[in-house]
Amino acid sequence: MIIQSNKNFKSDNEKGNVFFYILLAIALFAALSYALSKGGRSSSSTLTNEQARIAAQEIIDYGNDIANAVQKLRLRGCSDNEISFENDEYAGYVNPNSPADERCHVFSNSGGQITYHGRSKDWFTPGYYSSWWVNGETSVVDVGSAESELIVWSVRLKEKLCMHLNKSLNNLAPSNENVSIHTTEFIGSYGGLPNGLGDDTGQVYKGKLAGCAYDPSQSYYYFYQVLIAR
Repeated sequence: MIIQSNKNFKSDNEKGNVFFYILLAIALFAALSYALSKGGRSSSSTLTNEQARIAAQEIIDYGNDIANAVQKLRLRGCSDNEISFENDEYAGYVNPNSPADERCHVFSNSGGQITYHGRSKDWFTPGYYSSWWVNGETSVVDVGSAESELIVWSVRLKEKLCMHLNKSLNNLAPSNENVSIHTTEFIGSYGGLPNGLGDDTGQVYKGKLAGCAYDPSQSYYYFYQVLIAR
């Protein structure tokens, strides 16, 4: 009769336990991954009122941060054509007129001292996501003269978010504004023939430094924040 030692029994049991725990860990990881992916898909397609309210305030605060940084640079002596919006996320804002020491860079510790950050995909209509746009090709009625203002834009926002933006800004509900939002980045010069914002239906954005409107020609909602009124 062959007698197997207790040592062999113990070794076999330990191997079996290790194998069981490995299988259990794999199963738990798979379940967690599925739950996270399912949650991500649902959050990208819906936006609750509370989420929209919080997102609206985040957009407004960031727009104000950029505007304040621009004004700080101007007080330091930076002219409009020297201000740079160069950042690490989007390569189109290198301003050749801006000083090499970056003292006129909005997104630099040597200049405006704010961080460039992207935007949550949950804010946008399905299939769209883009960086903040800054250009000087649009005028806002009664904000400055008839010349183009320097403006930062966030486009293709969800309607619910647009409603909360205007509510937070004490504006009326989004109105139709047939203004073409050009994608020509501001790198030190303004456009020659500005588009008008605030001269369409009801003139609800007349004199407004910030707001959210609907462009029926493009079928999307957009937020704007005037950085420099001219």
